[in-house]
Amino acid sequence: MKLAACLLVALAAPAQFAPDCFSRPADAQRGRIRAAQQRALKLLRLGTVRIHTPAGTDFMFRMGARSAPAGGGEVDLPAGVLRLAPVNESASGNIVIPEARFGGTVAKKVVLQIDNGRQTRAKAEAGLEAVEAARRFWEFAVGFNPQPGCGAGGVWLSLGGDEGAGGNPRRFFFPDATVHVDYRYLVRDGKLVFQESR
Repeated sequence: MKLAACLLVALAAPAQFAPDCFSRPADAQRGRIRAAQQRALKLLRLGTVRIHTPAGTDFMFRMGARSAPAGGGEVDLPAGVLRLAPVNESASGNIVIPEARFGGTVAKKVVLQIDNGRQTRAKAEAGLEAVEAARRFWEFAVGFNPQPGCGAGGVWLSLGGDEGAGGNPRRFFFPDATVHVDYRYLVRDGKLVFQESR
């Protein structure tokens, strides 16, 4: 059920986006966002994408052909988010989630081990059952909305069931991630810095 899937989207850290963050940006601003996204795409296609967080995430993958810049905001994503499909089999590493809320369930100190795009091990201090269904890595997203507090530099990692991204997806938000491709940085400590790498 689609609504149920939406309710299972979680946060790896508290995120409060203002209502304006979900509105379609003005034309001039939207043009700047799209231009920045295109520059980021060029960087991300250069090699292996690697993500680190202070909590311990160390995760890597190669980018697939499909990309879907989100222009008008979604139920859980602010406007200006660039969504990308990975080469699933290329994904490996650990995703560490300090806390994630799924409806009334709170998972704490979650570690998901990913090999060849699939979860091979999961552990948590509490609420493990809420994340066990996050079996495959499906999507990477990064925010570009320059409005204050609208997610610029934030990173989302989406995992779903074997049936696809629509099968009760878990989308985890990381406000403090570092993202680079062979040390050419897109995001450093939750801030967009890729312009410095061009």
